[in-house]
Amino acid sequence: MKNTQQCADFLLSLRLNREKTAHIPDTFRPATIQDGYAAQDLLVSQLLDEHGAKLVGYKIGCTSTYAQELLGVDEPFYGQLQSHDIYQSQVELAASDFRARIIEPEIGFRIKQDVPHANIPYTAESIRPYIGAAFPTIEIVNPSYEDFGTVGGPSLVADNAVWGVSIVGQSIPDWQMINFAAVEVKLFLNDKLIEEGIGSNALGDPLNVVAWLANTLQSHGKTLAANALISTGTTTNVYAAQAGDSIRAEYARLGSVEVGFCL
Repeated sequence: MKNTQQCADFLLSLRLNREKTAHIPDTFRPATIQDGYAAQDLLVSQLLDEHGAKLVGYKIGCTSTYAQELLGVDEPFYGQLQSHDIYQSQVELAASDFRARIIEPEIGFRIKQDVPHANIPYTAESIRPYIGAAFPTIEIVNPSYEDFGTVGGPSLVADNAVWGVSIVGQSIPDWQMINFAAVEVKLFLNDKLIEEGIGSNALGDPLNVVAWLANTLQSHGKTLAANALISTGTTTNVYAAQAGDSIRAEYARLGSVEVGFCL
């Protein structure tokens, strides 16, 4: 794509100034998913420099039929997690720091060793030996678009897959006996149950998502490296949080994770 740098610069300015746009201007809007990832790489590099941060993992979006229908896409995509926007459970964040606060309860994993490139695509079973821990997490989606359900996959990918921040709960190192597809998830707003879901909403099994990521990164000439954090996609319908909200997600056998939004 021509003008990839302009696209990244435009999205960086929106993020730093907490502004939104209807869409990326035609002159440098990514036309393909590959164009979107090229712009994403430049955007993330600039964000890391801006905040003195480092890359710590990946989020995968649109792993559920619900999310794909919501955003008008037909396949998953990834974004890149940065250390300055990873928080521990029970954090309170300023609502004004976000252009939107879309809550997605997800199942997370930590990779324990580099996943080598392979001639045969990874599956849920073959990726298991490379996983070191599992944890509950909430992704807060913070898009640069006024209506992020209409801009299309390439623009969503370019905006770092519309990732805002991630809230992580306590890791479970002894996760091997957990059937992640069957993990039930409940989302609470101010202690009131508002959504319920299950792990299988993420590509049938969150481990399928990790395998998808390893295979996709390999096709992009990248490696899923040791210590990477992986957020595997929403397990429930999403909720648009407001100032004053207290959010808690509870996961069977994985514990819980909490975040609040102050005025």
